[in-house]
Amino acid sequence: MSKEIEVKVLGIDVSAVREKLNSLEATFKGETLQRIYTYDLFPISSTFLSIIDTLKKEIGRKETELAKQKLHSLLLDLLDLINDEDRKRVLKITGANLGDIANQVLTENIPSLIFSAEFAEVISNYNTNPNKWVRLRASNGKFKIALKQIYNRRTVDGVRQHSINDVKEIEVEVDSIENGKLLLEELGYFHKNYQEKKRISFILENNVHVDIDMWPHIPPYLEVEADNERTVYAVLEKLNFKKEDARILNADDVFTFYGLNMYSYKELKFE
Repeated sequence: MSKEIEVKVLGIDVSAVREKLNSLEATFKGETLQRIYTYDLFPISSTFLSIIDTLKKEIGRKETELAKQKLHSLLLDLLDLINDEDRKRVLKITGANLGDIANQVLTENIPSLIFSAEFAEVISNYNTNPNKWVRLRASNGKFKIALKQIYNRRTVDGVRQHSINDVKEIEVEVDSIENGKLLLEELGYFHKNYQEKKRISFILENNVHVDIDMWPHIPPYLEVEADNERTVYAVLEKLNFKKEDARILNADDVFTFYGLNMYSYKELKFE
């Protein structure tokens, strides 16, 4: 598992950035067309009901412990999504907040009120987690499945944003797109859409990744990724950008910035 420490600079001049990177003796890693398949995870509401059913049946200790762990994770995801009204409803129903309930779930005594119809009604308001998804990507002859999750997203001027340290990614390599798709579909994940992105990649000293990303319908942008925040902003300065130029956005948020919805395209392709 890794956390991405990265920022973006939107609407860049590609030629000027490439020239500056060359002057810094950055290592050119190539230009690629990435093929990306995104998948939604199971809906929170139906997953909750399945977990509760398992706990009620008391099938066995191993199954119960696994169900508790799943419920703990689900409640923590919900904690990041729940609106103020539902947060108050949970407190009224259970006498505790979601974070405390999530921790209690891992103990021997599961709070009985999470089995109530009132609690299930609150959970039913939440379907697919917009901040958590699975991505299958083909790039440079390699095929990788990644689970991505963004925490603490907030909306500023109509665009969702998050802090630089609030991205989690778990990534594994598979041997082909076909097997990756088969694995995800057999696991029951739901194909959402197909996307294409052109990427020009460089590496600077200290293993800093600098990419120029180009998507259909929006201007190109720069992405800088390193293992710490200080290095990221130091590289931006070397590339003649200010800290104020940096935006901490996911790709779909960049589309929103330009007044577009990435997921309104079943296939987002270059002509």
